[in-house]
Amino acid sequence: MAPVRVVEAGTDRIPELEPLWRALYEHHRSISEGVAGMRPFEETWRRRRRQYQEWLSGDEATLLIAERAGRAVGYATLTIGAGAATWDLGDEVAEVETLAVLAEERGVGVGAALVQAARQWALRRGAGAISVGLAHTNEGARRFYEREGFSPFYLDMVLDLRSR
Repeated sequence: MAPVRVVEAGTDRIPELEPLWRALYEHHRSISEGVAGMRPFEETWRRRRRQYQEWLSGDEATLLIAERAGRAVGYATLTIGAGAATWDLGDEVAEVETLAVLAEERGVGVGAALVQAARQWALRRGAGAISVGLAHTNEGARRFYEREGFSPFYLDMVLDLRSR
């Protein structure tokens, strides 16, 4: 198996992310019970693609693409912003907005390579921490992030106003 190489990329590479976003979408479908309903794939990709364009048009975000043999097999997008007012995590905190890996590439170091590149990017930007959110049903992602050194910190709760 060829080695994985992670490169920082710009908006011109966003179209390559669609199959990777689909892989993440399908994974989210598999863990969605007890979380929320899901939008149709095309709508989610349209919305996320627009977010990527907006984030990457400034200098407060990055796109990291994991390539194997010239093919995108995973990616991460990160944003950076002011640290929390209460918690001392540094003046700047990076957030993993997306980390996606093709299903057939999971478990062979692609995600770890992306997290390592994310660490390097965040440190260069002066971040004191990196945060990531995940669905409470996504046990595999939780184990992955814990192996990468992340620890539980904050719990987001949602009140779906449409269900009452």
